Amino acid sequence: MAFKSHAVLQPRAMDPTPTPARSGPLNCAVVIPCHNYGRFLAEALESALAQTRPAAEIVVVLDNCRDDSAAVAARYRDRGVQVLQVQCCDTTLSRRAGLRATSAPYVVFLDADDKLSEDFLEVGLPLFNDQRVGIVTGTAHEFGLSSEVWAPELCDMRQSCCATSASLVRRVAIDGTRSYEQLEPVGMISEDYWLWKRLEAAGWQVARSSGIHWYRRHDRNETLDYPVAWADRYRQAAGPRSRETVRVGFVTPSLVAGGVTRHLQMLVKHARGLRWAGAVVVDRGPVDDASASVIRQAMPITGGPANERPGSDSKLVDRRTTAAEALAELVDRCDVLYVWGHGFRSLLEPFADRLPIVLALHATGIWSTESAAELGDLATSIIGVAERCRSNVPAEDRRRLQVIPNGADLAALHPLESRWQVRRRWKVSSRQLAVGFVGRWSPEKNPLALAQAVNRLGPDAVAVYCSPQSVESPASSALTLQTRREVEQLTGGRVVWTHSPTMGEIYQALDCLILPSHEEGGPLVALEAFAAGCPLVATPVGTLPDLTARHGALYVPVPLDPSGDVLAAAVRQAVDPLHRPVVERAREFALYRGNARRMASEWVAAFRDAARSGPRRE
Repeated sequence: MAFKSHAVLQPRAMDPTPTPARSGPLNCAVVIPCHNYGRFLAEALESALAQTRPAAEIVVVLDNCRDDSAAVAARYRDRGVQVLQVQCCDTTLSRRAGLRATSAPYVVFLDADDKLSEDFLEVGLPLFNDQRVGIVTGTAHEFGLSSEVWAPELCDMRQSCCATSASLVRRVAIDGTRSYEQLEPVGMISEDYWLWKRLEAAGWQVARSSGIHWYRRHDRNETLDYPVAWADRYRQAAGPRSRETVRVGFVTPSLVAGGVTRHLQMLVKHARGLRWAGAVVVDRGPVDDASASVIRQAMPITGGPANERPGSDSKLVDRRTTAAEALAELVDRCDVLYVWGHGFRSLLEPFADRLPIVLALHATGIWSTESAAELGDLATSIIGVAERCRSNVPAEDRRRLQVIPNGADLAALHPLESRWQVRRRWKVSSRQLAVGFVGRWSPEKNPLALAQAVNRLGPDAVAVYCSPQSVESPASSALTLQTRREVEQLTGGRVVWTHSPTMGEIYQALDCLILPSHEEGGPLVALEAFAAGCPLVATPVGTLPDLTARHGALYVPVPLDPSGDVLAAAVRQAVDPLHRPVVERAREFALYRGNARRMASEWVAAFRDAARSGPRRE
């Protein structure tokens, strides 16, 4: 649902001309991704059904719809329309689902708020008789808030988009470039342009037809909802949005580099309909400057005076006389408080009758039990990352618990270096087995288990420890010198200490990831490994048992406190080619259901519900 322009591309001498086998009859599938566009969907479907050259297949992909889209689509089932229900929260993944549900040799992706001229297929499909043509684009006529006509111009696809999003495309061109098998387009505003560029780079040409793609401009265009700077002019042109905006403040005991801060960063990035009023750090734990700098770009961070705790003197936190003063300032600017942690009830209690509190349980152990016991009665709602969180909540508060599993930020997983570049930097050869541990080196995460596994795997195995901080960082002091010596001894020196802000390249360079934790909530590293296609060995912690129960085997399970021999056997199973179907199933799950866009949409709904419900103590 990107900005849509179009033109005819001339062949470039530098590119090889593809010579695929003839694709058979000119049958076309129409794929219609839909997210809460029920009020427009009927027009899109009618335009697809009214084609003078009928489509062979019409598929509506209902992506996390909460309006009447499903009811509208159901009315067309008896006219041959197939309906899919997905939880992608991403246009690219919705299109991919629709593509996989069809088999026609040509396809057009029609946004649910747009429509096609009656002759779109009739005048467009014959142009594919030229076997060099991979894309056929029409003319874009805007209607609704504007009525411009986008006339095609000659251009190089590398410089600007030269085809509308509702262009016809040859299926073998998509399959041959593996365009929908990559992570790059996920979460991007110009996913159609990304696809056209890949096809053009592979040598496919674009042809122009006289068909019309009717592109609707309205106040809820997906383009207007993306938090990117260049879309601001479209927001202003469309006027104010009708979507309810909730002002959210975040209260936390610390901002360490870990799952909670990464969760907040993903909400900031993907949660539409929220305005972040600020964050208050109550100084019961350290502040990681790298994490705080990212969060501070979206909201101010305040707190009480620094104390003697290591890391509490971060210059990125604006200090107040007391933490209560910082919290009072935040409360005046927000509609809902998003709270994590415990040990500061006395600070929150004076405000419990002024605005709703959403209490988050990001783990399943004693920390969450103490948090729920201390703050549960103040909260309008409680959100846990796994079903196991229910056992952390007092019985009288469980009816207010909602489970929202974590999601991986897929767009952030795109690697900047290739697998072999990373492994060369690690000095790990193609013949060696790189087994990784990703996360903080804290006792509950059991980092020593990786060294024990590599010890039993033998001399061709290498342990790769990847932390949110560098090994030399003061924040990584939990990994004591003695522990490091023990790791070096167990592995015979076959160990790599690394850290990277672009985790995608870590996962693609590993042969297997192990998650040997004693305790977790909704481990993001597991979801990231799934999305990157990295085999996973894990203990049954946090949300992982929930995922297995719902979606089947996604990883190789091991018991809590696994021995080195048990872990070594599990790693061998995980890297065996026979295990690859499980890895692919895990990747499908992460792309379609375990992603940050889906997670963020559920959190937005929870914040809105809390804002409507009001304070628990009134």
